[in-house]
Amino acid sequence: MAWIKTRIVGCRTASIRRTPWIPLHDNEIVGIRDGPKQDRDELSIQNGSIVEINPEEICYDWTDKKFYKVRNPEGWIYEGVIEYGGDTNV
Repeated sequence: MAWIKTRIVGCRTASIRRTPWIPLHDNEIVGIRDGPKQDRDELSIQNGSIVEINPEEICYDWTDKKFYKVRNPEGWIYEGVIEYGGDTNV
């Protein structure tokens, strides 16, 4: 399957990690993307940043959280912070 564009939705900022499956390196950040922002005056919500994921490349950290491969920067993003509905690997 090809790369899929998706948005950051579940947080203010999302971290893209280098190797989440290694407990000693699980907090190594290679990139940060902005989540949705809300304008206080108008109650309007702006969409979060776009990231490209490969839904066929997944990994799990030592606490069993699921991560998807990200293209730019190359790393892994937690499934709970992106808007992706085509997951078949439950």
